[in-house]
Amino acid sequence: QMPITLRVQTRLGMARLDVEPGDSLSTIASKLQQQFPDLTNFKLSRDPGHKDYLQPANATVTQLKLQHGDRIFAQSAPQQESAPTQARPSTSQSQAAQSDAGARPGTSSSSERPPDLPLDGVDVILAKLDGREQLKETKKAAFGSQSIDSLPVEPYDERLLKEKDIKLMSFHAYLRKLSSVQGGGKFASLKRHDFGSYGAAGGKAGTASGFGDQAVSMSALPKPMTVTGQKYRHVDRVEIENHEIFDRFLDSWRHTGCMRYGYLFGTYQQDTNVPLGIKAVVSAIYEPPQDCAGDGVNMLDDPNEETVDKVAALLGLKRVGWIFIDLEVMKDDPSKFVCSRCKDTYFLRSNECILAAHLQNKF
Repeated sequence: QMPITLRVQTRLGMARLDVEPGDSLSTIASKLQQQFPDLTNFKLSRDPGHKDYLQPANATVTQLKLQHGDRIFAQSAPQQESAPTQARPSTSQSQAAQSDAGARPGTSSSSERPPDLPLDGVDVILAKLDGREQLKETKKAAFGSQSIDSLPVEPYDERLLKEKDIKLMSFHAYLRKLSSVQGGGKFASLKRHDFGSYGAAGGKAGTASGFGDQAVSMSALPKPMTVTGQKYRHVDRVEIENHEIFDRFLDSWRHTGCMRYGYLFGTYQQDTNVPLGIKAVVSAIYEPPQDCAGDGVNMLDDPNEETVDKVAALLGLKRVGWIFIDLEVMKDDPSKFVCSRCKDTYFLRSNECILAAHLQNKF
């Protein structure tokens, strides 16, 4: 009989095994470990839910009714932590161990997980609130004054968001949804993804050429990801504290016609219009050194950046965003402007999105 190829889905990637019809299940497991030496303590099953295990160990491929091209799944046991010592480690030692565990394999200590940052005051307040609200349109039961429909609903309830004409829920409402029964009752762990580390560390079987003369280990390739639209907002609204703040920012453009940009300084406060919402209240706009033109702005190094942040902190303010002017006057009518940013065209250019991400990481 001709040998067949089986596909084995593991947590390290997909393996392809060439087996004989007379090979046992133990032989299949041995060939799988040859491709993925780090894969230990695993069981093979027919389904991804691991409800139909392949057994016994001496059963052959023919007896298991496995055919050419079939995909089976390897369920690996979680890695066991080292046995704890009798003496309880200190807090600093525990934090160091957690940082080492969270670091990516093959990276230096500089890539350790950063320490937890202090929460903003508004986050502490919102975390203590109940957040549930009662719908305006409710149906009362005929046998009493209240029914299930008249009870307060969660801040992430679609009926509540639709009633308030809110497109995206707030960040704290999203956290409540994740921790609720609807969200699975627990938070999902966010892992650091290394998309640039392909490596060539001894991948023998289960490798593919194409990156120079070296073979690439399939276990070193990054796992596929699906990017979807975000269902919540970190900040639900931006509010200018005084219209004169914005007028002063526009004055330079009114006199020169050149684009300008600046940083928004203010505070984060609770937004009562959105369930568990947050709004950024802008109290000042700081314009750093910049080369301005009619079609763009060159951002220059700011020697006063540290001083500005210190003064803002003394006033109880922080950077909450940035703003720039992009207005193009119509050639036929100087009193009107070209509507270049709208739902039919675009809101942000690609370079502006990259710059926004850079500033987010910086500040």
